[in-house]
Amino acid sequence: EGGATINVFVRSKDLPVGAGLGSSAAFSVAASAGLLQLRSRVAGDLIELGKPSTKNLDIINAWAFAAEGVIHGNPSGLDNTV
Repeated sequence: EGGATINVFVRSKDLPVGAGLGSSAAFSVAASAGLLQLRSRVAGDLIELGKPSTKNLDIINAWAFAAEGVIHGNPSGLDNTV
């Protein structure tokens, strides 16, 4: 009761599919950045669009690394930081 619903639609146009291409990391970083922006809007603490601050880059990197862990099990952490 009183909860909010968020629907997220993802379009992965032009992301190459295949092992060793870094596609999952690229997707994870993009999704993390989008979710951080959404979280900021919901909290009323808007992040300026453009280059993220070092703090926000660290958050995006951590979230992307966590997503890569779900996808690959034990990622190196290299792809999501590039």
